[in-house]
Amino acid sequence: MNYSHTKSLNTNLPYRLTSEYKYSSSKMQSQQGSSRIMVTRADGPYLSIDEDIDTDPFLLWLGKEFLRDFKSALLFLWEQPGQLKYIEWPSFQSTLKTATLTLLLVMLLIIFLSSVDSTLSYLLVLTLRRSS
Repeated sequence: MNYSHTKSLNTNLPYRLTSEYKYSSSKMQSQQGSSRIMVTRADGPYLSIDEDIDTDPFLLWLGKEFLRDFKSALLFLWEQPGQLKYIEWPSFQSTLKTATLTLLLVMLLIIFLSSVDSTLSYLLVLTLRRSS
């Protein structure tokens, strides 16, 4: 025996909230129920939440997720050597220019921050001497 109950909440907004509960029972199987909440727009489903998604035990689900993620990682690593031929490596001169510019900018930043730190330290010492 199957029962289905649906409620819709219509508002003036372009969205419609629908709550659906399905219930089935028979002599051979235990009573089962599932519910679904959907937010729909004029152009189709927008959000759907099913409460009966997790049907596997936690450890079995965890094992399946681990195997699927491990397989995906292995497939990614397997494809990477083939992607190396599409990379355009920079020349030595270009690399040398970029490294030199980076080191120069880091040195300038260190000098600037050291100057700001020294100035603030001096002002703090000067302020503390006046107040005492």
